[in-house]
Parts: sequence; structure tokens; C-alpha cells
Amino acid sequence: MQAVILDSGKIPGALVDVLGRPLIEHQLDFLFGGGIESACVCTGQVGYGAFRDWLRGCDYTGRVELVTNNNHNGGGIGPLYNLCSILERDNFTEGVVVTAGNRYFDFPFSGFVEFCGAHDGDTVVIMDVKKGGKADRCGMVAVTSNERVISFAVDPSGKKGTPLVALPLIHLSAETIPYLGRYLAEENDADCIGSFLEWSYRFRPLFAYKAEGKHFRVTNAASAKKIASHFEKSGRI
Repeated sequence: MQAVILDSGKIPGALVDVLGRPLIEHQLDFLFGGGIESACVCTGQVGYGAFRDWLRGCDYTGRVELVTNNNHNGGGIGPLYNLCSILERDNFTEGVVVTAGNRYFDFPFSGFVEFCGAHDGDTVVIMDVKKGGKADRCGMVAVTSNERVISFAVDPSGKKGTPLVALPLIHLSAETIPYLGRYLAEENDADCIGSFLEWSYRFRPLFAYKAEGKHFRVTNAASAKKIASHFEKSGRI
């Protein structure tokens, strides 16, 4: 299984220092430790040089490809155009895990991979908003007893819907990739993958993997300290 990490912000959250290492290295530990074989990091032109310098000296050289959204914009502007171009270029026959570069997830990722393999469709990670915190999210969901998503609505405010929130850690099956092109051709929102899921679950099965753990959104040194504190309290660092 492969992964695409989208980090197109002016200030790359993925390169914020967390306990002496860039966040993206912790994220790659999480992904590769759970079954991911290779990753493609898509960044904007502003952050490309910093990512290039990081990649030259990191332990994952050879397993991580770096691309810019300037080269993979698919004819439009926005992270989902970049994603669509990468997916079409690389022909992901087994599907792909998509996540955001400024996020960190702390739960057993191998369980998510196993769940994806057992379900014929797409999969999104969900957490209880009361347990996972009110960090930025890509949507709120309702699910059936067999983990099938029956309602998905993007709601960054968190003021409506169910207590279950979807996080930007998503497995898209190979069969779904053409739907992303169709979604963009209809000139839908190209900035939020949650908006794509809100559109696509009506056409493709979408399942919810409920994770027990923590989710962090990193944008600066202050938010990075929250992860460091979490690691220190858990005894993992």
C-alpha cells in the first residue's frame, strides 16, 4: 500500500520541529510502521526547497518521492487537483492512503490497514469528538452497525451532526480514483477532501474505521508542544 501526503500551505506544518525531528518524520514512522511501502509528498512551490533539503538527509530517502503542485496540478488549482494528477500518473491499482502533512495520528495504524483490506470501498478514520478533541476535521458522519457511512457532512465548526468526526486520514480504493476526476470536472471544491467524500459516498461505499487514540493538527511551535507533551506523558519518548 502507498500513501500521498498533501502539504501545500505557505508554512509547511509537516516541517515543524517535534522533539528534535520534523513532524513529517513522525508521520512517516506511523505510516511505514503500519504497512505503507512508499509515500509521495506533494508540496507547494514556497515550501519545496525546504522539503528538498529535508529529504536529502532523512532516513526515508529512497522511499519518499517529492513533487510540487506546480507539476501536478491536473489543469486546476487546489490539493485535490494535485492528488488526482498523482493518482492518475501512478495508477494505484490497490488504492492509496491520503493524509495531510500537518497532522499526526496516535493509534495502531496496522489496524486501519487491516480494516481497509476487509472492506470493499473507501475508508475514513473517525473519532468521538469528545475523546479526540475539537481539532480541525474534514467532516461529521453517521454510520450503521456494520461500519457503513450513511451520512457525511463537512462541518468545520463542529456545531451540528453526530459526535463522530472524520479525520484527514483516508483510504481511497482504486475504483474510486476515476470518481475524483469526475468530481473535479464538475468544478466542485478542490481544497477539502472531506467535500469529495461528502459527494462520493453516494456513488461508492464508504466505511468508517473508529480509532481509539489522539489526533493533532500542527501549524506552529505551540501546537507542536502538545504532541511533545502527549508523548512524554505516555512514556513513549
